[in-house]
This record gives sequence, structure tokens and C-alpha cells, in this order.
Amino acid sequence: MSRARASLESMRGSSLQAVGEKVEALFALAAVKAPSDPECQGTLYRLASEIFAEGGLFGRDDCSAAAKSLCDLLSQSDLDLTARWPSIQVHAAAIKALNKPADAAGKAVRAQMLRGLNAVVAVKS
Repeated sequence: MSRARASLESMRGSSLQAVGEKVEALFALAAVKAPSDPECQGTLYRLASEIFAEGGLFGRDDCSAAAKSLCDLLSQSDLDLTARWPSIQVHAAAIKALNKPADAAGKAVRAQMLRGLNAVVAVKS
């Protein structure tokens, strides 16, 4: 077990850098005024699911939870991407903001952000 932990820890820096790059790519894609690329939803979902998996593995639990919330939003069968674009932009901004370690003082704010994202997903367009 300690060998596996050591191996995982050796990948931490490069993996967190890769997560950061994916967060920036997701944020840049969501920053456009409206989706025009038919592949946009798939690209957003792929990035969010990778951030969810990799962020959680390396202790970015809040960032990971926000990415999962975006995956939940994007996988809604009746999703109108254009109508829900502001919700996607909010998720992208939250993922970017949450992609850093939490300090004790900010945990309540982070928890509130996650509750807000989940509430956004629950609203149908």
C-alpha cells in the first residue's frame, strides 16, 4: 500500500498541473457568448468528467464536486444548451475558483457554492 501511495504522490504535481490546464480549457470554452460548435457539449462533458476524476484523486474535492455537477447538467436528456449556457458559465467559473486547496475559513463559502451549483442543475430550462 505504501508503494502505491508513494507512486500516486510522485504524480501529484504533474497531475494537478494537468487538472489546472483542463480547468482553464473548460473556462475558456464556456467564456464564449453562446455555443456555436456542435461538439461543444461533448467537449465540455469530457473536460468536466476528467476534472471530476482527476481532481478528486488528488484532493481537489470541491473542484471535483463542481465538475460532477456540470456533468449532471450536461447529461440532462432535455438540455437546451443555448438556454442553459449561463448555468454552464457559472459552473465553469466555480470550477476555476475551487481548483485550489481549501482553507478553514473558506470551507463554508465553498460548501455554499456547491449547494448553489446543485440547485442550478435541479432547475429545468
